Amino acid sequence: MTTPRIETLCTGGGDRRVLLIHGSGSAAKPILRLGERIVAEVPDAEAHAVSLAGYGSVASDSRQARIDQHLDVLLQVIGTERWHVVGHSMGAFLALQLARQASRQIESLSLIEPTAFGVLDSSADREAIEVDREVIRRFAAGREKGVGIPAFIEAWNQSPWDSLPETLRSRLLDMEALVYEEASAVSFDQTALSDYAGLTPPMLLLAGTASLLPAKRIAERLSTLPSVAGLHWLEGAGHMAVLRDPEPFAGPIAEHIRSTMLSPPG
Repeated sequence: MTTPRIETLCTGGGDRRVLLIHGSGSAAKPILRLGERIVAEVPDAEAHAVSLAGYGSVASDSRQARIDQHLDVLLQVIGTERWHVVGHSMGAFLALQLARQASRQIESLSLIEPTAFGVLDSSADREAIEVDREVIRRFAAGREKGVGIPAFIEAWNQSPWDSLPETLRSRLLDMEALVYEEASAVSFDQTALSDYAGLTPPMLLLAGTASLLPAKRIAERLSTLPSVAGLHWLEGAGHMAVLRDPEPFAGPIAEHIRSTMLSPPG
């Protein structure tokens, strides 16, 4: 059987490779807009937005956990080259897991509100955890009534379901089972903060002041890691803001990438 070619969208050109990892229910094309702005500010940069398993030509595999399938795709994409990795939401969580498995191939990490729920403290972050658990409960309960994905998207998008374009609503409804599997996987992930302590690639965290409490608390927890270069707060931004207006996110990410370019590309 021929292994399907992994779909990637590219922008820019050069030897500095930037990998863009989209979030749950999203796609390569929306996050490529962020890549276009990053490469405009980083010399000799080429950005690649990859379609994760179940989103492009690589089909889902019921025999393997969803997160593992996504990581397999990402490991194939990076190969033996070195990359600056940018991720949003679940994509940022995947970037962290990728760095744990292939640290030598990662030149830098730029993470926009990673859904790394395992870093939360069961006591100190009880409120944030409960907010997320309620979102997952509503998602699960709503699936039988046809309102599961709308409830989930409204919670994280922080806007009415009907405000989304009809084509996007239709696409998300078709992806409900996939998104539920991903949302459950990250919500109950057990990768603790200490498990990321050994990461060496310099890390930039970005979060919006108007995002859900869990997203903000995760960013704050991760900001204590030794490899973190900074936590950049975007005033008034919500969890999905980067897809609507990538410009405010691109500047700090480009600056972070430039700051790590201390040696010729590998």
